Amino acid sequence: MPGSTPEPGESGGATASVYVWELPVRIAHWLIVLSIGVLAATGLFMHAPFVAPPPGEATPSIMATVRFIHELVGVLFSISVGVRLYWAFAGNEYAHWRAIVPRSRRQWRGAGEMLRFYTFRRSKPPPSLGHNPLASLFYLIVYAGFAGQIVTGFLLFGWVLSTGPVAFLFGWVSLVPGGIQTVRLLHYLLTFAFLGFAIHHIYSSVLIDVEDECGGLPQGEAEDLFLPFEQRAKDRTGLGLGLAIARQSVETNGGVIRTRNLPGKGCVFTIDLPLSRRESSLGTGERTAAARGEPVPTSAS
Repeated sequence: MPGSTPEPGESGGATASVYVWELPVRIAHWLIVLSIGVLAATGLFMHAPFVAPPPGEATPSIMATVRFIHELVGVLFSISVGVRLYWAFAGNEYAHWRAIVPRSRRQWRGAGEMLRFYTFRRSKPPPSLGHNPLASLFYLIVYAGFAGQIVTGFLLFGWVLSTGPVAFLFGWVSLVPGGIQTVRLLHYLLTFAFLGFAIHHIYSSVLIDVEDECGGLPQGEAEDLFLPFEQRAKDRTGLGLGLAIARQSVETNGGVIRTRNLPGKGCVFTIDLPLSRRESSLGTGERTAAARGEPVPTSAS
């Protein structure tokens, strides 16, 4: 998706649009997301059927349909991962493998600084476009898991078929220590690892951006917008309490609200609501200070 970066010579909220994620990356991403959801549901059904067959219908017919869907979507998942890996060589600088595989001291230093931010030892994340260095490092682990899931999936598929090209290419289950049971266990555990990653990836926080067209703000007056009865727009039919109430509501729920100035155009208000206990362990004042770029006090352990 498009990102934003400060313009040279500007401070505060001046931004420029940057095209980060190209269309093939977006399509592959959402196909992988869809595939993981379908594969998890059908895989859990095959492990422990949770839908009773209609009266008079044999259970094997339902199982055969679910297995067919699982295998078909497994092929789609494999192709989607392959497209994303191809785009790591053919894509732009943000999707390229050089931006994902840490090869320089700068990348390792960026990963360390992001880790400091995640562990509340830094008030603001280091600036980055695309994946930050720590996320890139983690995605290497995720895609290694994808490869393991694909290989174990085809091993199981070849073991079931016992004939044809799939069985020819993936008929070496007997070479795996523990045989088919080890392959099945790895396939099963990786499923839950991906589901856990998805939960963290989606629900660690909620960010909401709201943009207005108030014409921009004089330097240093952004905080005044949150004062009760403060109005800057020409239309003053309201009471000027909206932002004051919004800040109180957001901070009551452990979140922060901040503003970014767009000179000559307006403002962007960002609401950050934590949904993880770890993130919400910061007090409201500390989270607000972090959002404003002020130092957050930490205690020695």
